[in-house]
Amino acid sequence: MSKAVFVPVRNEAHNIDHLLSSLIRCVPELDIYVIMTNPSDGTDDVVYAVSSYFSNVHPVKLDVLGKVNAINLAFEIAREKEIDWVIFIDGDMLPELQSFHGVQSLVSDCGIVGFRLVPLNDMRTLFGFMSHLESNLNHNISLSNFKLRGSYMVKSKILNNVPPLLNDDYYVQLMAMEKGYEIRYEQNIRVYYLASTCLRDWWKQNVRWVMGFMQIRDKYKFKEPVSPLNLVRNYIRSLPYRNFMGLSYGIACFFMLSAVWLSAYIKFYFVKDHLSCYWESVESSKRLSE
Repeated sequence: MSKAVFVPVRNEAHNIDHLLSSLIRCVPELDIYVIMTNPSDGTDDVVYAVSSYFSNVHPVKLDVLGKVNAINLAFEIAREKEIDWVIFIDGDMLPELQSFHGVQSLVSDCGIVGFRLVPLNDMRTLFGFMSHLESNLNHNISLSNFKLRGSYMVKSKILNNVPPLLNDDYYVQLMAMEKGYEIRYEQNIRVYYLASTCLRDWWKQNVRWVMGFMQIRDKYKFKEPVSPLNLVRNYIRSLPYRNFMGLSYGIACFFMLSAVWLSAYIKFYFVKDHLSCYWESVESSKRLSE
């Protein structure tokens, strides 16, 4: 059962060297394909330099923008190379060395294996608290209704290509579910990331994620399996800490997230036929290596 790692990136010069170093240590037996969609910050120079020292690192450069194009090329390469399992990890993430090593020997009869995403933000700040709250919420929901996001392992035969959508993760999950594949959540395999640390980046990123979910729901009639009551229960369970400051942050985050959903809902129905599926830079999440 062959596997390979695919890293879709655009401008990740600050992190890509650390990501590749971690992957080489975690999964030395696997090929690593870095699919670069027209980078402008020197990401390609870093990747080519690393590939000159490690034969299992393969730079692939695209002259078009958009993560969806990188995802589709990954599936095309997998079919051409007869790779059974495609392991995706975004360019602004870092695998936990000890746990991610397990993907080399991971055997599964399901269609998708998802990993747990863990933020490295300082939870004493508002946006750090928010990032840990969102991560805990995704984790708690995923224990019963897994939500694919960012880093996962998928059978290459599940689909041929992803259409131009804001949220490719949801689409891959939806196609696997429609074809009857089981989706498994490996919570012990962890991948780290740095969430947005300023209001502008956080707002832009979250509005885009919500609009991506709405786009999938609108086009493919996908329904959220979690009831509002369970969502509220999981929200309370997911608070990183529950002292006075934690409850204050929790209330503030609730209103901020509600504002995001309302804004995304209104915006989506005005621009849903003209959504851009290209990368959007969020600079405050690009300093993970620091």
